[in-house]
Amino acid sequence: MQDGMEWHERLSRARRIGRVFERKGKGRNGKPRTGYMLVFPASITPRYLYSAKGSGFPTREAAQAALDAIHHRIAGGETAQQAVSYFAPERSKTHTVGSYIDLYI
Repeated sequence: MQDGMEWHERLSRARRIGRVFERKGKGRNGKPRTGYMLVFPASITPRYLYSAKGSGFPTREAAQAALDAIHHRIAGGETAQQAVSYFAPERSKTHTVGSYIDLYI
């Protein structure tokens, strides 16, 4: 283990990151927004996650399942940024060359 902390303790800490919210209001086209989203601290990009790799969250359970997967990745040793980036859509800013430069240098 990285810092001697038990896995379940790391998971407990990871669960403090991110929350599920219902999408409300109207979209750009005037149609009501439906589904759910994940919201993360401002230090994580993207801060708002409306889908997991492009697959939306039509139910609270679907959004919670994605958030649980993110928490498990963090408990497994990834940073919060790495875990959220894994689920970001392909066209997200987190998947640009600039975001990977620091990883490889």
